[in-house]
Amino acid sequence: MSTKKSQNKQTRPITPLSVRREEAAAMIGVGLSSFERYVAAGLLPQARQLGGSALWLVEELADCLRNLPTSSLLPPPTGS
Repeated sequence: MSTKKSQNKQTRPITPLSVRREEAAAMIGVGLSSFERYVAAGLLPQARQLGGSALWLVEELADCLRNLPTSSLLPPPTGS
């Protein structure tokens, strides 16, 4: 009787190091056109190129967001 080691391994989720444009925009909670505008304006980091793919480093996106000024805008009121 043989057992396969691969069946006994627990699969750990993989945390991505980089994401494509659509994923990057979704991660920070903005639409694609806003994301592209923020990148062009220098408010968000530029993509890295790997072959023909444009990739954003998750760490750079997170660092960029952490360094943005805090907002005094209040969220919209919820309906009661």
